[in-house]
Amino acid sequence: MPRRKRKPADDKVTAADVIEFIETVCFIPEGRLVGKRLELFDWQKDLIRLIYNNPHGTRRAIISMGRKNAKTTLAACLLLAHLCGPPAKSKPNSQLFSAAQSRDQAGIIFSLAAKMVRINPALARIVTIQETAKSLICTELGTRYRALSADATTAYGLSPQLVIHDELGQVRGPRSALYEALETATGAQENPLSIIISTQAPTDADLFSVLIDDALAGHDPHTVVKLYTAPADLDPFNETIIALANPALGTFLNTQEVLAMAAAAKRMPAREAEYRNLILNQRVEPTHAHVRFTGGLESLRRAGRFACGSDALRWSRFIRGRGPYRVGFNRMARWQVACAADILVAIGGVERKGDSRSASV
Repeated sequence: MPRRKRKPADDKVTAADVIEFIETVCFIPEGRLVGKRLELFDWQKDLIRLIYNNPHGTRRAIISMGRKNAKTTLAACLLLAHLCGPPAKSKPNSQLFSAAQSRDQAGIIFSLAAKMVRINPALARIVTIQETAKSLICTELGTRYRALSADATTAYGLSPQLVIHDELGQVRGPRSALYEALETATGAQENPLSIIISTQAPTDADLFSVLIDDALAGHDPHTVVKLYTAPADLDPFNETIIALANPALGTFLNTQEVLAMAAAAKRMPAREAEYRNLILNQRVEPTHAHVRFTGGLESLRRAGRFACGSDALRWSRFIRGRGPYRVGFNRMARWQVACAADILVAIGGVERKGDSRSASV
């Protein structure tokens, strides 16, 4: 394995060190190019520079983009760099962890990293793979990695030097016991690093959204953030807009497949919210289905009877005139007419009166 020569007093790891390690040691772990040397794209190198070239030093890095942009593969490469690469050489005997909300998700980073180790004989000689424990050990440097999930018995008693939080956007609400246990366990480390890499959470109140908003506000110079997302006010089905949330579009992210998803969401509005959240990386609750109507009031009344099982809703209280309407069906805990609908978001110049959630019958 090539080793970069350094001055004896120079133990600071730079982005150039990490990039060189990845492109020298890491091989593509799966897919049609499996076994070929991994070459980072410019946007991936920019993310690494963002993390490792911060003049203030990086305590927490937050990266968010749409699905299938090789987020987890990049995370696995960074993990190997801290296991047996330049960051590990300056901090031997470190504890490294990846965290996810489920056992299956937690095993993905481990699986990709283990495949990279098996492909490269130089790594295989110094890294021991423990499949059952989902663990990697660099025997040469004494660094250890383990995958953790939210359903694990405990995450306390650990002292992580590196934590990679994979798909933290899956956490609903502002708290995660696993996240808090790991983030409060780094006090014994001199320069711990947390990398959070995920598609956005659906709402502003979710933990990942709270972390992104705080980072974007710039309160802490030791926190860096890169958010790839499509602005909500632009055409969600335009390829140029889609690319804003998907930096890998046109390379290893299949443009034709993504455009087919966009076309399906455009034809079937019930799929639009999920498409916006997972592909455009916008904060949209996937369970909110939207149905567009152009048939006037009678079509809207029929939709109301279908959604609520009753024609008792007084639609005329809320809209006036004729034109296109958007009706969003959403389960509500306190629906006063005992139906499962959040009705009547008027568009196209149609006036909305009152609040549909307090409708009377």
